Amino acid sequence: MPLTFILIYLISKVDKSPRALVNQAGFGAQDFRAQSGIGISSANTH
Repeated sequence: MPLTFILIYLISKVDKSPRALVNQAGFGAQDFRAQSGIGISSANTH
């Protein structure tokens, strides 16, 4: 199990695919919204 987490971490660090770059670019804004609630349009129903 620890090996799996290590591999996931390493692969995510070396992933330079276009989708990975989009995800990395948007992380700061997403983290800010998640932590502060500022910029959230409305609550989602599940």
